Amino acid sequence: MGKARLSARWTREAVRSVNELLGGRVLGPGVASPHLGAVEAEGRTYLDLRGFPFAVRFEGTTLERVDFSGGGSDGRPGFTGVTVIDCRFVGTRLARSISGTLTGCRFDRASFTDIGWPHTRFVRCSFDGASFRGGGLDKSAFEDCSFRGCKMLRTAFRDCRFDGCDFTDAVFRDGALGGSVFSRVRNNFKYADLDNYQIKHEFVADPDFPTVDLGETSVGRDTIFRAD
Repeated sequence: MGKARLSARWTREAVRSVNELLGGRVLGPGVASPHLGAVEAEGRTYLDLRGFPFAVRFEGTTLERVDFSGGGSDGRPGFTGVTVIDCRFVGTRLARSISGTLTGCRFDRASFTDIGWPHTRFVRCSFDGASFRGGGLDKSAFEDCSFRGCKMLRTAFRDCRFDGCDFTDAVFRDGALGGSVFSRVRNNFKYADLDNYQIKHEFVADPDFPTVDLGETSVGRDTIFRAD
């Protein structure tokens, strides 16, 4: 089913019905609603919210095996204090805030705009081919996540922790990495001197690892790269 058809099925009545389920509820396969069904993906069953337009904020909601692929919003709704497990956001548009703990989720080819992610934890999540455009993350943690081919544009990662993450073929531009820690790295990194962008520094964890060029992204003196 194409994106247009996925979006068209969400009438005002259907959106209103789903929104009533969001506050402080648990959403996943088996939730009873005349507007919700199931979809199979990669051998698993998900609650089918593909193409869903986020119109209200998810607050304190637990989401498990929900497929939001192809949906999203460029407006203010976001996720606050959520627990998200094994959900799909493939090709989804997400803006503004996310906070909580997200585990085993796929954000491949998703688009993040003007984000604000304070104290958010991502575990074993995939951001392959996704794009970040504007905003920032503060004191957020990424554990065993994949950012292969991801575009990090005009986005600040302040005091974040990246543990065992893969940035192969990622593109960094006009952003900042102040105070962040990269541990158990799977890449080597090349980055510009803070005082003179013509001077390049390199962190080599393993000569066999692919090198990621951070371009003119601001890498603070308190940013740490570690092989262990």
